[in-house]
Amino acid sequence: MREIKFRAAYQGKVYSVTEILWSDRTVYIWDGAAENGEVVTLDHVTLLQFSALHDKNGKEIYEGDIIWIRGGTRHEVKFRRGRFEVSLNDLGGYKAADIKVIGNIYEKAELLQ
Repeated sequence: MREIKFRAAYQGKVYSVTEILWSDRTVYIWDGAAENGEVVTLDHVTLLQFSALHDKNGKEIYEGDIIWIRGGTRHEVKFRRGRFEVSLNDLGGYKAADIKVIGNIYEKAELLQ
């Protein structure tokens, strides 16, 4: 079974999500450095779903990540039509050895330029 996890883009930064209370529309986020996380509402964050795939270094790949694919091309990971895609190709069609996460569109959008 695929593990369902999220990160959250909030105020120009991407955070780990520790808990989502759907009924309260509350998201608990943590940046990994602070002792305590923050509590925000779903209206103020963009949730980014884990693709269940990892890059060549074992790093998890999420929606909104910018990946480098062997051959020198850079792409944004998107979830469309029920699958994770890069440039309209199914992300699952690539081998982990050919992919490296280099950033995300919320903190380093210039990497796609």
